[in-house]
Amino acid sequence: MNLFRRIGKFFGEVRSEIKKVSWTKRSELIALTFMVIIIVVLAAIFIGIIDRMLSEVVGLMMEN
Repeated sequence: MNLFRRIGKFFGEVRSEIKKVSWTKRSELIALTFMVIIIVVLAAIFIGIIDRMLSEVVGLMMEN
């Protein structure tokens, strides 16, 4: 089979499969995006606090 024909068949199958996808509603997508952003910010704050505490502990250990 010709290379261009195989590529065309591939993209035809991709188009067919994309039509079968159940896409998320816009409102749900926005809500989930904000949820992910909030979780990432909270995780960053938590990791920052732990990092700061461990830095202080190591600093105290290095003084002795």
